[in-house]
Amino acid sequence: MTDVVRASRVAVAAQIALAAFALASLGARGGCGPGGGAPVAPQMDTCAASTPPPADGKATVLLGRDVTGAFQPLVDGDAMPLNLGPQGGQHVYVTVRLYTPTAGSWKYALTMKETNGALAGSATVAVSACAGWNTSQKVRVFINVASAHSGPLSIAASPVSDTTTTLSEAVNVSVTQ
Repeated sequence: MTDVVRASRVAVAAQIALAAFALASLGARGGCGPGGGAPVAPQMDTCAASTPPPADGKATVLLGRDVTGAFQPLVDGDAMPLNLGPQGGQHVYVTVRLYTPTAGSWKYALTMKETNGALAGSATVAVSACAGWNTSQKVRVFINVASAHSGPLSIAASPVSDTTTTLSEAVNVSVTQ
């Protein structure tokens, strides 16, 4: 092996070691961004197959408040706190309640818009639903706007196996700091 090749390999190894040190240093201080927020709560999915279906027996989706205990639907005018993530991002938590007569995989597409129609945030979540009522708590909707604002929060829920069926709901809410 020539001295030039050996020197080149040493230089590459040094660059890799420096990059690894830099990444480890970022991880030790909490990752990228200003951070400082609380740890992100994991999404929790539960099934209540024994709870009676809606009166019409059809699939339905509802947006709810981020609360412990019984499901509480979001209503127009509700305020939602803006949560700061550990890596500098921000989000709101919602609860999603889905009734489906058959088990299967579902996709939730959530959007938050400003009153002027500009996109303020979004999220896409996959859920394995049982036949019956399914509740997904701590669903994060990532917010792109760092200030308090108001507008419609909406969900489009669809079974992965059937692209022709989409359930939706929208609620006008405000996000507070």
